[in-house]
Amino acid sequence: MMKRKSIPKLIAASMMCSGLTFVPTVIPTFVPTIHMFDFLPQVTSIAHAEIKTYVGRDTAMFDFGEDDEAIVNTVKAYARARVLQNAKEQAGVYLQTYSRSINGNLSNDEISAITNNIVEEIGETQYKKLPYEAYNVGRQSYGKVGFMYEATVTVRIDTDGIKKYLNLDAPNKYNLVIQNNGLQKIINKNNNEFENLRKRAETATTNSEYRAIKNELSVVEKGLLAAQKLEIGNTFYNVQEYNAAIHQYNQAIELNPNYAEAYNNRGNAYAKLKNYKQAMSDHNKAIQLNPKNADVYNDRGYTYYEIQNYDAAIADYNKAISLNSQIALTYNNRGIAYAEIGNHKQAIADFSKAIAINSNFDMAYYNRGVVYGELGEYNKAITDFTRAIQIRSTFVNAYNNRGIIYAKLGNHSQAIDDYNKAIQLNPNHIEAYNNRGIIYRRLKKFDLAIADFNKVIELNPNDLDVYNNRGNLYSDLKNYTAAISDYNKVIELDPQNINAYNNRGSAYDEIGNHTQAIADFSKAISLNSNYASAYYNRAYTYAIIGNFELALKDINKVIQLRPNDGKYYYFRGMIYEDMGDKTKAQADFAKAQQLGYKN
Repeated sequence: MMKRKSIPKLIAASMMCSGLTFVPTVIPTFVPTIHMFDFLPQVTSIAHAEIKTYVGRDTAMFDFGEDDEAIVNTVKAYARARVLQNAKEQAGVYLQTYSRSINGNLSNDEISAITNNIVEEIGETQYKKLPYEAYNVGRQSYGKVGFMYEATVTVRIDTDGIKKYLNLDAPNKYNLVIQNNGLQKIINKNNNEFENLRKRAETATTNSEYRAIKNELSVVEKGLLAAQKLEIGNTFYNVQEYNAAIHQYNQAIELNPNYAEAYNNRGNAYAKLKNYKQAMSDHNKAIQLNPKNADVYNDRGYTYYEIQNYDAAIADYNKAISLNSQIALTYNNRGIAYAEIGNHKQAIADFSKAIAINSNFDMAYYNRGVVYGELGEYNKAITDFTRAIQIRSTFVNAYNNRGIIYAKLGNHSQAIDDYNKAIQLNPNHIEAYNNRGIIYRRLKKFDLAIADFNKVIELNPNDLDVYNNRGNLYSDLKNYTAAISDYNKVIELDPQNINAYNNRGSAYDEIGNHTQAIADFSKAISLNSNYASAYYNRAYTYAIIGNFELALKDINKVIQLRPNDGKYYYFRGMIYEDMGDKTKAQADFAKAQQLGYKN
């Protein structure tokens, strides 16, 4: 019989790491152009956010007959577009001043992007027909006269949107800005199309010219309406209401069947809903319609990534980079795909390139930190997580992962500080509670550890790792019945969980149920034939019941798997000693000492 338990059983604990973060690009939001005459701000306070209300009026004129409802509707739509855009521009002036008051230091592009995403029209647009007199008498012979409509809109802007923007990660900030930049292009396009038609109408002299202008106006109106639907869809997308976004994208496509941006953004929404087949179809259609748009390839790359086709994802990111080599987000995303296939060197190179393009790319620092952590380069990982936090002080996962690295380095105090900060920022952050509980267990602060593990179970009753970790803690407290109950829960949720079988086997061993313990260790080994901990624990149990031959066989396997760990040689020496082979026992004790093991 084994004389003493000089070496403890091996029990697996689980840290939870918030992994690489992936954010797809949303193709620019397109809405029409506008100008506003009246600027009437009102202020109310709602949930600590200042709500500004603006009323704007503008007109659109057309030197053409108004007997056709479609033409009238186009002019109304253009008048509405003009006043909405000007309302946003005026609201942006206020936001610029407001951002400085809270030290936002935002660029004009950022202010414009924020404004376009947090301005909401209140109520229905009001239209009023104004007097208009054609000044080309010659055209009156065709019975055509000009007409003019005034549109009035009321919009509301929530100034708290700036604070929300400041708390976004770099990719989402980037998305909003490129949406706005694309918006300005389509604004100019819509303005030019309408103004060109208006000028042609001034000089038109034949019915065929009028018919051609009328047909083109119909196309312009559909373009205005489609752009508005796309903008609304993107707003829904940005607040994660993906089904509502798809509904708007559908309407945009109905109005403009060749709307590449609508197809692509609908594909993004489908991908978020895990409808990858439809997402891929939409991305392919968008690329067919606009094969020179780098963002579309980036987004299809994301969908390939989601279905774990990493090679196809990388190919799409390569294409996106060939079209535009200065998009930091694409390098970030390609780096994530490289990390998934184990190409850490290229992943780090891509994250570094993203940072070189945008020195404030918090997520690229974070992702590079994750890879450094996986490679065991802990100081570099801490540096990157710290930089990500400096850029975005609310970066919850950066605090959690930096805490993990501090824990690996034995700096438990700093690890707990980081987990505390993560929980302060997000009181429902499961990983931070679990990881803090592990540290409290190491520090033998068992009540605090149990409280943290219980909190994780409250937030997610099906979390495998926390049942395993709480079971380990109960084992520390020698409450093996409670420990076995937790390991049972893990196995119920995941019948292939080798750690749970190994740990439950150790608990059964402690209460003297060696038969069930050996069965559990054997199950773990059947699931992973190189699971050294299970071999070691089974060897220990065999030694306890006096089956030294099987114990020796198992410990030899452990030493084969871990030849540089002295404690296993020491344990084999104990087995040899109990078998009466003192020579081999002394040789193993000497080997253990040579490897630095001290009993």
